[in-house]
Amino acid sequence: MKKIFIIVSIIIFSFASNVFAKNIYMSIDLAQFNRGDKTMVEFYYSFSDTTLSLKYKDSGKFIGAMYFEVEFSDNVHVVKSEKWIVPIEVEKYDGTHKQMFYGEKDFAFESGQYKVKVKVRDNRDSSNKAELEFPFVVKKYDNSKVNLSEIELASIIENKDDALRKWDKMFEKPGYYVIPNPSFIFYDTPGNLLFYCELYNAKKFVPGGVNIYYKILNSAGAEKLRFPIKKASSTDGILLTGEIPIDQLPTGSYYFNITAVYSNDKGIDSVTVSHKFIYYNRFKKAEQTASFVENLTYEKSEFATFSPKRLEDEFEEASIIATESERKSMHNLNTDDAKKRFLFKFWAQRDPDTTTIMNETRAEFLSNIEYANIHFKYGKVKDGWKTDRGKILLKYGKPNEVNYKNMVETSNAYDEWVYDSLFGGCKFYFVDDGGFGNYKYVHSTAPGELYNPSWYDQFINKNSNNNNGLNSNANTLK
Repeated sequence: MKKIFIIVSIIIFSFASNVFAKNIYMSIDLAQFNRGDKTMVEFYYSFSDTTLSLKYKDSGKFIGAMYFEVEFSDNVHVVKSEKWIVPIEVEKYDGTHKQMFYGEKDFAFESGQYKVKVKVRDNRDSSNKAELEFPFVVKKYDNSKVNLSEIELASIIENKDDALRKWDKMFEKPGYYVIPNPSFIFYDTPGNLLFYCELYNAKKFVPGGVNIYYKILNSAGAEKLRFPIKKASSTDGILLTGEIPIDQLPTGSYYFNITAVYSNDKGIDSVTVSHKFIYYNRFKKAEQTASFVENLTYEKSEFATFSPKRLEDEFEEASIIATESERKSMHNLNTDDAKKRFLFKFWAQRDPDTTTIMNETRAEFLSNIEYANIHFKYGKVKDGWKTDRGKILLKYGKPNEVNYKNMVETSNAYDEWVYDSLFGGCKFYFVDDGGFGNYKYVHSTAPGELYNPSWYDQFINKNSNNNNGLNSNANTLK
């Protein structure tokens, strides 16, 4: 049976938010490796000298520093966090790009689902900063079978014994210095793809050796290049590293696949890992007319990693703001993959600025979900976004004004939400059902929304003959 593991990574060309005065231009990638009872998550980054504000020193050099803060959290608390500063030094700096800076930070983890928060800033200019959040799944390596690590794409690989430069210890791998390439971009000079990967448990389970296939696929999945090699199972940990010539490829977006094929007592088996990359070739035009440089592709997006429960919630959340035609499309989607791809396109179409990694519309939407879960939950209902107030919040955003009316002897408690600019100005009303914090949507002056001009007498005024209270037939937002 063929097993496929796809690396989920982040490529960042403009790592910025529009709330900041300046941009941080940086690339980030992550890869996972088996380290016994733990999984090692390697965090790679690179940035240009032009990203920072540099200061001239008497030594004739320009100096600066990048501040990093990386935090991994589960659903309850922060699991790991680390802060560090990367100092840089540049000679003859005139404001134009001359040098890239690379780095790596390693984290040992138990398997599970995490949220990663990355904060960066210019250590000399606090206005030059940005942050990013994304989900990340740390996998558990099964030591009872053959496995592959994820792929680290590299900008430089040197044998330790023949290294021409004195590299930082952070780049050490068994027998090599591997300098990461978190941008995923390769060029026609020299026209090679550099990589590092590890194969586990070969000697234990397939002493006869393993056939390795390096494959290059285009964005449509068609195989363009193949390089087969045979690896002897001399050890349980086999290094797969080197350079793949790709100079004959046209400019475009590709996938680099590593497949290990081996024989066992069940017959022929295999395991595959994959990493997307981008190749610029000045001498061969792109085969596709579509843009191949993307801030965030589906394969590297959070949507591709959704668990069934997360997918179900995201689908329900999206339906609140979806158009009628989108809801019809959502109703006809039967597979998880189709639903994930729909969500990816759904949010991409709502991105107000595709030049940044952050989708500002989705970021605000997620912020409103978090707000609703904190402020609108009641009793055993923990998902505040599923309440009537939560749904209106997701649909229209936060109101300009909220008037809270507490329960008194003659009237029930209710909220009045005021939107100054929505539909030229409108209001929404929510009544506390039974005094337990379950606020039901009963009336709005917004066109197309629930309209009930008798809402006050029906639900609020206790002295009214029409006050029947809220019941299971109340008309709430769908």
